[in-house]
Amino acid sequence: MGAAVLGALLVAGCDDGDAGTDTAAGTTAATPQATGTDAGTGLPADAKRACTKLDATVKTTQQEAATAARVGGDAAVGGKYLVGSARVYEYVGTSSDALNEAAKQLGNAMSELAQAYTANDGQKPNTANLDAAVAKVQAVCAAG
Repeated sequence: MGAAVLGALLVAGCDDGDAGTDTAAGTTAATPQATGTDAGTGLPADAKRACTKLDATVKTTQQEAATAARVGGDAAVGGKYLVGSARVYEYVGTSSDALNEAAKQLGNAMSELAQAYTANDGQKPNTANLDAAVAKVQAVCAAG
């Protein structure tokens, strides 16, 4: 099971043919990190960009998981959350420690949910950890 999850993570990190474009958000891939802050905010510019991309990633993952639930079942939903988790980790490494930690928690929560769906026993997995992680990212982004 662990090798399958690792393999899925490696595949999720591969180029899926979108040429660096997040099609759901209509934005391009992350640009080189800036260390300055935007005027009037507490978050560095690179962290503000990551906030926008994290929000889009959460929305995209939830939409894809909902579609997978309708057509592919629990394993497909787990796969969507696993891919979402890999996408979230792309935005860890900003110059904001608070955002990095919140994004790591979000990625971990998505990964845990993916595992719960994959090991599903016919029950809908609890999304409380994911909900809390999303709220934390949103709070960090809103405070900045």
